[in-house]
This record gives sequence, C-alpha cells and structure tokens, in this order.
Amino acid sequence: MRHRSVLVTVFLVVALFFRESAASPTGAYDDTVNRFFDLINQGKSVEAVDSLYKTNPWSDKVQDAIQQVKSSLTATEALSGKYRGSVQIVKKVMGDRLVYMYYLVAYDRQPLKFEFHFYRPGDKWVIQNFAFSDKITDDIQEFAKYDLGAQLK
Repeated sequence: MRHRSVLVTVFLVVALFFRESAASPTGAYDDTVNRFFDLINQGKSVEAVDSLYKTNPWSDKVQDAIQQVKSSLTATEALSGKYRGSVQIVKKVMGDRLVYMYYLVAYDRQPLKFEFHFYRPGDKWVIQNFAFSDKITDDIQEFAKYDLGAQLK
C-alpha cells in the first residue's frame, strides 16, 4: 500500500512538471521582446516592429495598421531623443495562452510606455498586440495607489 502511494506521488510530481513545461514554453516571448529592444537600441525601430509581427502569420492581413505603428513610433522617437533603456514594470502570465508585458522606456526627452500582448494559439507564441504611448502619468498614479494599498494590508 505504501509503495503504491509513493508511486502515485511521484507520478503526480512528474505530471505537474511536464504540464508546466509544456504549458509555458519559456523564453519565446521574452526573446522576442529582447530582440525588439536590441533593435530599438540600434536605432532600427522599423525593423524592431517587423521583428514583433513576424511572429504572427496573421499580420499579413493588417499591413496598413502595422505600417501606422512603424510611422508613429519613428515620429515619436524623433521627438523623444535618444533611447536610454527599458525596464519591465509588469509581466502577467494568464494561464498558458496569454502574456501581458508593460515596459517603461527611457528616452532623452521623456519616458514612454510599451505594452506587449502575446498569445499562444497552438505551440508557438505570437504577438497579439503592441502599443506605446507617452501618456504614462495615469499609470504611474495607479501603480502608486496599488503599492500604497498593498502596504496598508
């Protein structure tokens, strides 16, 4: 009886390990974002956006929207100055299918926020949405309120 209990426990541990390994192929979305910021650092924002959307086979259907993102990012960078680095503020993994990442991105003139949404419809992670903005004051206030609330508990 004890031998059977040990076997069941070992089986459950191994099954949970393999479930976690299969459920979240580590590195795919992180590597994509790292590559994106490497290109931004080299002054290649158009190529950076292309590197994101090449992960999604459906992106061919929305080339006009992707071109708009490229143009907007290029124009924003021209006004913001030199890229100075990025810091991941939030990374939320939702189940084994969705990942949300929020970065504070430093430029000479002002910080920007970059948001990445990844989706895993099958066995590969693809970019679902990418957005950026210089409107981060509200986000900073919300983060501060959240931190204050957490400290008061």
